[in-house]
Amino acid sequence: DSVAIGLIYPLVANVAMIVFGIWLIRVGLREDRRLPFFSGILYFLMWAVLRYADLFGERGGMIGAAIMFFFCAASLFGIALFWNRRKEARHE
Repeated sequence: DSVAIGLIYPLVANVAMIVFGIWLIRVGLREDRRLPFFSGILYFLMWAVLRYADLFGERGGMIGAAIMFFFCAASLFGIALFWNRRKEARHE
């Protein structure tokens, strides 16, 4: 019974963190506001990095960490391009 509870709490916490990040992103898109949008993106990326360190920190090593940070940087770059194109489309 304590093993099930030990698995349920982290699972619920991780799902709640993902839902909160997605909610912030959607609020930013719906209301056309940068702060909630980028806060949701940074929150989600922070969650991904922390989960990587927690789950794969010992096994992934430096190469795994470098790949993780590369994908986070590429995600931020892609999101910045998306936001820029979205703003340009709205002004036309």
